[in-house]
Amino acid sequence: MLQIDLYTRDFPTVFARFRETVGERHWTKRVMAINSEAKGQPYLRDYLREENAIAFALDRCSARTSRHAAIPPQGSNDRSLYPAFRLAAQTLSLLANSSLGQRKRFVRRIHGAFKNPDDMRAIQLEFGIATHFVRRGYLISWPEMEESGDFDLMLHGIGRDGLEVECKSASVDKGRKIHKRDALVFNHLVRQKLEGAAHRLNSGLAVVLTIPDRLPTAFRDRQHLAEQVGHAVLVGKSVAFGDGSDVRLSEFDIERYPDLGPPESPQLRQDIDHVTGTRNREAMVLGRRGAGALVFVTQSRQEDTFLRYVFNSVGEAARKQLSAKRAGVVLVGLAGISADELVQTAQQDKIPTGDPTALRIAVSKFLSGSATDHVVGVGFLSRNELTQKGHGHVSSEGSAYYFPKTESSFWHDDFSGMFGKTE
Repeated sequence: MLQIDLYTRDFPTVFARFRETVGERHWTKRVMAINSEAKGQPYLRDYLREENAIAFALDRCSARTSRHAAIPPQGSNDRSLYPAFRLAAQTLSLLANSSLGQRKRFVRRIHGAFKNPDDMRAIQLEFGIATHFVRRGYLISWPEMEESGDFDLMLHGIGRDGLEVECKSASVDKGRKIHKRDALVFNHLVRQKLEGAAHRLNSGLAVVLTIPDRLPTAFRDRQHLAEQVGHAVLVGKSVAFGDGSDVRLSEFDIERYPDLGPPESPQLRQDIDHVTGTRNREAMVLGRRGAGALVFVTQSRQEDTFLRYVFNSVGEAARKQLSAKRAGVVLVGLAGISADELVQTAQQDKIPTGDPTALRIAVSKFLSGSATDHVVGVGFLSRNELTQKGHGHVSSEGSAYYFPKTESSFWHDDFSGMFGKTE
């Protein structure tokens, strides 16, 4: 049975067993490699720490254990460790009910996940979805571990003969021409060229670099592009380059954006989009603590294809991973979407006089296909966030936007309300 409740008093024991089972060198080596790679690059360092949060949390546990022989009691109350302990506890509970071969395969999967954040997110997504259904009283099995199917989870005791569940994790980079990591590395180069000018500004200046497709892969080419951006700002005019890139400069009233919003706030995102005339691009703000601010954004001339990537993935799961012999659902974890943002999307679709969102249009098109009769629903899940649920009780929660397909010949009333609130 998958463990869904964890008590802080059990943290030291759980960590010790997980370290023995998985081997701490797999997370300590990862942390050392990241610290070395990101040295001197604060933007990249923060991003990589966030992407590898599980490895860094376990590394802190290893350090505390080496000093105190075990995690001290106060360490168990560090909430930044909770996702790692959840992963460890649920891994151990899954392995406890597995054969030797199954245990070895899953441990190897954990090893690989420390090297690849996308794989770690996929494991966390599976555990999160399994936790949701266990809390609703369903018995869960893991077909891929048992080598009885190609889908992730099997729900028993629902519908006529159970429900197949395939989980797909979609990071913020999927379908993007400019990946976040590349943008952050490039921003570090641009910062070296623009920081001095930004601190001398007495007004607002938006600098938008548009490239034909993707950022150059060679460091020398990226450095040259950063130098061209710096030169355009120095001479104070927009310019087009021979490779098809161009830099657009525009001033804005700094008094309307005195601080450009708190860091990482929705207001900051809105302000950046407004002053640059772009939408949801990776951005850098320099000099905003003074009288002036420089906002730099890089964008591709090619269209991002996030939804296309998502539904290609959903379609492949329906064709190749669900068996089509019984009812199945595909659930997509949206790593870059908060619970509130997903709720806002769903609410927009509920407005009778409003246009449907691009997500709803894409889902409707997919579910209307003749090859998806066995798919009784597609759902989209936000990233999980820790929520205080009374004294001494913390829950990991998110939101779901679920689209049932009631006209499927596999449909059963049991499939209604699977993501509704429970008491």
